[in-house]
Amino acid sequence: FFFRPPRIMPPHKRDELTLPLTRAKSPAKQPAPAQAVSASVVFAVGLYVVTGIIQPLIVDFLKYQGFMGGQDPALPLTHMGVLLNTLGMSCVGGAYLVSNPWPKLTWRQYRAVGIACLVDLMAQQMVMFGQLKVGGGLYVLLYSSSMVWTAVLAQFVLKRELHYQQWMAVMEVMAGLVMSNLGLMLFDQGSSSGSSSPLMGSVVLLTGAMGAATYFISCEWILAGGADKSAPNAVPHMALAGMTGLSSMLITAIYNVGLAVAY
Repeated sequence: FFFRPPRIMPPHKRDELTLPLTRAKSPAKQPAPAQAVSASVVFAVGLYVVTGIIQPLIVDFLKYQGFMGGQDPALPLTHMGVLLNTLGMSCVGGAYLVSNPWPKLTWRQYRAVGIACLVDLMAQQMVMFGQLKVGGGLYVLLYSSSMVWTAVLAQFVLKRELHYQQWMAVMEVMAGLVMSNLGLMLFDQGSSSGSSSPLMGSVVLLTGAMGAATYFISCEWILAGGADKSAPNAVPHMALAGMTGLSSMLITAIYNVGLAVAY
């Protein structure tokens, strides 16, 4: 017993004992630096808010002056508001082409852009129809439902996690929509001459807002490369706005020229 040789610990056992003592401490995570907001972004957001306030007032003025059509049940709507909206989007694409060449895209990207253009055109037509039926004041409230649809689609389609404060804002907008449409159902002032009631305009407007949200999500998906992940070039955001606006503007212009010829 007294002459037993000492036990030699295997190397892997010695490493296990010394590992906690020699492990290096992981560096503390540094907070991400705050990104500065450029003056052009602030100007663009401010211009978007101002035009969003003025646009319903201009549409109501043009409607009362008879430029939007629809006063006579036999005459269709002119959709001049859609023509002006798409003209602005086309100018964005023109500004891109001033200093950039036409983007080289794959056919999958062009197909996705074409579908997005079709969705946007249908949504704008329904929104304009509903706006002319319900008026500018109710239009602002009902069209804000596009924020609700965008949040829902971003959650379930793009897998975006939203903060609880964002969901609270969505619930507030939904409560306002329910109250406004309940008022239309209880106090519908539709005329007895067979014209469309404000309630029908509200339903069409809400459907158009859902289509607008679908367009927003599809554009974000296209810009993120979802249309063709193997494409060598991404779709520029200004070019996407220009292609959407130009296609919708041409279709609306052809429609209005056909109305001028027919009536």
